[in-house]
Amino acid sequence: VIKADHFQNFELEKNHYLGTFPQQENIALAFAFAQKSGINREVFTSIIQTYKAEPSRFSFVDKVNEVSFWNDSKATNLAASLAACRNFKKKIIWIGGGREKGECLKEFSRELRKYVSHAFLIGESAGKLSCVLESRSISYTFCKSLPEAVNNAFQFAKRGSHIVFSPGFASFDMFKDYLERGNIFNQIVFDLKKRLTPYTQIYLL
Repeated sequence: VIKADHFQNFELEKNHYLGTFPQQENIALAFAFAQKSGINREVFTSIIQTYKAEPSRFSFVDKVNEVSFWNDSKATNLAASLAACRNFKKKIIWIGGGREKGECLKEFSRELRKYVSHAFLIGESAGKLSCVLESRSISYTFCKSLPEAVNNAFQFAKRGSHIVFSPGFASFDMFKDYLERGNIFNQIVFDLKKRLTPYTQIYLL
């Protein structure tokens, strides 16, 4: 049986997608298979170092005033969202919500409280989500839009915080698809950083 604790250090770049919790079992399994197929560690490492994740699939976006932003818009179900939350050693700020798929919110909230310090809720599921989060004593804020959620989350955050956009729900209530949702999230973060970065004009004499 191959488990995540069999994951070895393959000298991946910081925040590399394949170094995240959900992928560690996959890497351990792939490496075991590669060894049996005659592929050595050096070759295997070179392959995974160049691997690029699908767009909006749990990836680091940017850091703004020492607050880190993560995009996991591809998490369209609750299990995927929880997997993203498990990547961090301390509690995160979570942005989530969207169109429901009929999954069990009570069980989700029971697990979510282990990882989330505050939730910023968007989309059609926000109302139901708020009820189950409140029952688990998870603080939350309603947001009318994704830009509002990102900006409110940033205002709430402290230096060293992680803001994780891992919706856990379908995107179709507010967006064309999860890719559009993820692209918009990235742009909001980039705009936020641009707005807060002091502009210095250099004159060449």
